[in-house]
Formats: sequence, C-alpha cells, structure tokens
Amino acid sequence: MSGQHVLALADLEEHLRRQVAYLRRSAAAYDEGAIDEAFRLATTVRVLCHQTANSRSLLHQLGLLPQRLRFVNTALQLPDLPPGSFVVNPGLCTIRVNFDVGTAAPTPVLDDLGPDRTNPLQAFDEWWVTRFLTNESPLRGGRRAFTYSRRNVVLQMANKDGGAHVDPQMPEHYRALVDHDGVVGLVVNGRHATIPRRAFVTAWMRQIAHEVQRTLERDFRTRTILEGRPSGSARGD
Repeated sequence: MSGQHVLALADLEEHLRRQVAYLRRSAAAYDEGAIDEAFRLATTVRVLCHQTANSRSLLHQLGLLPQRLRFVNTALQLPDLPPGSFVVNPGLCTIRVNFDVGTAAPTPVLDDLGPDRTNPLQAFDEWWVTRFLTNESPLRGGRRAFTYSRRNVVLQMANKDGGAHVDPQMPEHYRALVDHDGVVGLVVNGRHATIPRRAFVTAWMRQIAHEVQRTLERDFRTRTILEGRPSGSARGD
C-alpha cells in the first residue's frame, strides 16, 4: 500500500520487548498497592493478544499466535457437580482473609498454585475464551446469568472502562460486576467485612497478566527476543 511502511521482524521484536516491559512495570506497581494499574495491564494484554478483522495483535504479527504459544492456565479447577448444584469461587484470584482485623480482599495467586490450580498448558484460543467464572446458580431464578473469560475481562477493562477508552455505554453485565456500590459481604472472625466487586476484576486482570508474562518467559523464541538476542525465526502468519 502506497505511503505505508511494513515493519521488519526486528521492529516487531522491539515492540514485544517494550510491551513486556510495560507489563512488568505495571504488575510491579500493582503489587506495591497501585491497584488501578490493572487497567494498564488490560491495555497491554490487548495489544499483545487481541486479534480482529481490522487489526492484528502483536503476537499474531510475530507468528506466535494462534499456534505456537501454549499459555499458562491458573484457573481454579471446578468439581463435577450434579444437576441443580452450584459452587461459589473467586475465579482467577483467591480471597485473602486477615482474621486479626476482620478484613478480606481478592488477591491474585501469581505462582502460589495448589493442586487445584495446576493445569496443563492451553492453546491460545482455548485460554482466551474459556470461561473461568460463572454466576449461574439456582438462586438466580429467572434472572440472566453471566460468564467471564479472559477475553471478556481484558476487552471490557481496556475498551470500555478506561484502560484505553472510556465508553459512555457499558454492557449491563460488566456494570453490575464493577458497580462502585456493589459489594460482597463476608463474616470474618465475627466481624462483617465487605469487598467491592470491582476488586475481583482488578485481581483477575493482574493474574491474567501474570499468565501472559509466564507464558512469554517460558517459550524459547519469546525468551530469546526478550533477552535482546536475534530470534532467528521468520515472521509467520
């Protein structure tokens, strides 16, 4: 196309190093208490992973998706339940309870994985769209239930909720999830504790970013690129 410069492989590899540097810095800031960095994490993961008809993700441009990379999956394994049963779980995070002061907070598990979070690696398409949480239960009656995947969380945070864009119209299911007045109530050591619903979303996003970082660090080609060495591999489609 006239007037357009096609990036060389070396240019794309430099972009990957830059995006992973963003990912690491925002993750470190989140872990130090800057929880709103979750929205920057969402934007970076979108740049790396989200492919549309009109734009190609960076990892797709490098030929690493959809086939090569196998993604770290830290989702909680749900038990098989009989019909009509349901289970309550915090998805991609855990709930850290402080019994001394009677508080509770959603917390990304990072690498602190028990047997119920030790899963086989996943192909990208499966990792990206498979639900890790649902609010389906008999208690909802006729109300619509919603499910959440990594794709849902990343794109809502990046495209709708301020990561890269603030949309004046927010999907109802996401608004209900992050409503500033919405809380989850717990009793901790005899004390009533509340958790803002949005805190679950930011904790999920931190864990998604951790999965992406671990995926890129364990793959030989991406690790080579991140270390600044020539990957020696042609770009694929």
